Amino acid sequence: MRNFKQTQPNLNRRRVRGMTLLEVLVALAIFATAAISVIRSVSQHINTVSYLEEKMFAAMVVDNQMANVMLDTGALKAKNGTEELAGRTWYWKV
Repeated sequence: MRNFKQTQPNLNRRRVRGMTLLEVLVALAIFATAAISVIRSVSQHINTVSYLEEKMFAAMVVDNQMANVMLDTGALKAKNGTEELAGRTWYWKV
């Protein structure tokens, strides 16, 4: 006569094999969401750094021109021109 354990499929062994497809899909969705957030954050950081770099160079050009105005002993008059800084041409007007 057969034993009760021999007639029933071994359910415990089936559960220990690994993750189910649903668990893998949920983990993949969580990872994809996190990866998209990181990529978006890095992209925004790069854009912000570029913007701040441009503003910093513009401020340097303005400081140089204001120093020239302060050092000029003549009457203050409207001027405009260009200045080369960091491989770019900056246009200014005083």
